[in-house]
Amino acid sequence: MARSCAESRSPAARSYGPARNAKGARWLRQLVPDATLRALWQRVNAATKPFEGIACPSCQRSTAVINMPTDDAPVELVEVCRGCSMVWFDANEPEALPKRPPPKGPDDGLTPEQREMLAIAEVQKMARQQRLADEADPSLSPSRWPAVLGLPVELHGVQFGSRPWATWTVAAVVAMTSAYGFYDDTFFKRWQLVANALGDSLGLTLLSSFFLHGDWFHLLSNLWFLAVFGDDIEDRLGRQRWVTLLFGATLLGGVLQVTFDPRGDMPSVGASGGISGLIACYALLLPEARLGVFVRLHWVTFSARTGFVLWLLLQGWLLVEQLYGHGYVSALDHLGGVLVGVLAWAVWRERMPG
Repeated sequence: MARSCAESRSPAARSYGPARNAKGARWLRQLVPDATLRALWQRVNAATKPFEGIACPSCQRSTAVINMPTDDAPVELVEVCRGCSMVWFDANEPEALPKRPPPKGPDDGLTPEQREMLAIAEVQKMARQQRLADEADPSLSPSRWPAVLGLPVELHGVQFGSRPWATWTVAAVVAMTSAYGFYDDTFFKRWQLVANALGDSLGLTLLSSFFLHGDWFHLLSNLWFLAVFGDDIEDRLGRQRWVTLLFGATLLGGVLQVTFDPRGDMPSVGASGGISGLIACYALLLPEARLGVFVRLHWVTFSARTGFVLWLLLQGWLLVEQLYGHGYVSALDHLGGVLVGVLAWAVWRERMPG
């Protein structure tokens, strides 16, 4: 409803209390269109009679009562001080003022499709920066808890084209067979790999020993390595090549074990020979993949390439110990698997997706 000057701005009815808002000319220039501002000051300059009895609270000069030039906003009358250029509004009236349109950006000469490509690239850049930040300071989420035990975890995001059914199936068979061997000693001894008894099994223990483990930690740690490195390689090689790699690495590792270990009666069990082939292929195919372990409340992160080199140095030391008839870790088995993993990478790398 329209307000008259006498009804809404009389000295008895109006006062400059908390409900009144003062806005300067600079603020108005940032808010309202230029045309509205020019029209306002033209009316201020044309006003010949200020509203008697109301003084500007800022400079104490008389204010002029002006109709605010708006199209349909409910801002009808404002007090304007020509001395300090302050404009006084009722509460909520500034929100009803016509708004200045946002400034146009400079014409970069790009097509909408090019701008979309730039926006996508910027989003990808932000995602990479977030991934790098997570790799530099990872969270200890439940999926990374094995890092506390010194087991490596992947810190980079991985997306698979299909589910790693071969990895999961082999892990399940290894887990069930090993668990059964823990409680059936006859079964365990029948299928463990012993060089002096290789002929009794017609050589089958070169492969059957893959499914047996010495204890629960031996089993669970090998299953973890299989899960961490196996699914990535299965996704890139495909299931048939993945099985071929695992089979070949297990077989060559067992052959080196029975051929060069001086202790012919030393039993050997575990999936680590085959898994070593997967680790070697992983390190060659994804050398910059970020891995980490959690040591003394701090993350130690490293690339797959660095981790593989350090692991090989450890195997070299264990190999010397084994060839002298000491130790209970078969570096021969591991290094046999590594040789097959390197060979698989060399033969199939051109057909592996990056």
